[in-house]
Amino acid sequence: MEPSPATSSSLIRRLWGWARRHWIITSIGVAAAIGLGIWLIFFFFAVQTLFIDEEVDEALPFGESAVPAEAPAPAPATEPAPPAPASAGEAPASATDPAAPTAPAPAPAEGAAPAPAPPAAEDPAPAPAGEAVPETPVPAPDPPAETDAAPAPAPAGGELVAGPGASGMPGDEITPEMADETNEAIASGAMPREVIMSEERPMPVAPQIVTLVSGEFMSRSHPTSGRVLVLNDGSEQRFLRFEDFRTDNGPDLNVWLSSAPPDAPVRDFLNDWIDLGDLKGNVGAQNYEIPPSVDLDRYSTVLVWCVRFSVAFGSAPLA
Repeated sequence: MEPSPATSSSLIRRLWGWARRHWIITSIGVAAAIGLGIWLIFFFFAVQTLFIDEEVDEALPFGESAVPAEAPAPAPATEPAPPAPASAGEAPASATDPAAPTAPAPAPAEGAAPAPAPPAAEDPAPAPAGEAVPETPVPAPDPPAETDAAPAPAPAGGELVAGPGASGMPGDEITPEMADETNEAIASGAMPREVIMSEERPMPVAPQIVTLVSGEFMSRSHPTSGRVLVLNDGSEQRFLRFEDFRTDNGPDLNVWLSSAPPDAPVRDFLNDWIDLGDLKGNVGAQNYEIPPSVDLDRYSTVLVWCVRFSVAFGSAPLA
């Protein structure tokens, strides 16, 4: 039996009278109801996310490992081998030898007169026609003045000995300390007698990114589209990548791998699954690392899963 209109209006009048008499309690109750409604709408159900797209555009994974971490070192510059010491009794290379390097002229000794310069050749007067022109002999240059500096003594047994340098200049003098240090370096192998060119190292080949398995998204409780790939660079590291991906936005969305088929009932997805983390965006390309211990032959279904309401927005098979 339904209450009469008079009874209903009488009940409303009594409640209104009670609320006016206890206005403080009434105000607190109304404020709590409004706050609960706001929390349910914007935080629990997150209705505003249905109208806001979170777009991402991540580059391909393995951005650092696809390029060798250590660039190939350039081949060291070849140093000329030190001249082999002349054996005892062997004459030094002649200055007139075109293959021998030209050494600076030795400085004159103190008190010695400088060598006179050879006179410049005069142009001969033109001879009358029909007469032979005699050849004018060119005087030979005077030998250089003797100096007190003696050439560096020839090393005995392949060792460097102290003495003046080849040019006879004070700055070229080989001191006993320099000779001992050089001989010790040669004996220890730190200074090789011959410089051998190092072989060029081959350029390392950058690792290739390959697709192990792939699939296409299908819609479940929300429209979902795009392609999913599993990428690998030859190491144990693998990445799940979404391309041309789009779905509805929502609260508490995650990326799951499930052992159930992609068209299985929702309750089957909760039996055996692996969480790869929060969904980075409902639109765009994105990457998720797959732990090395995950067997993709078993967990062969990708889910966009709403954890809060146990709803699958979309699913994709990996084949």
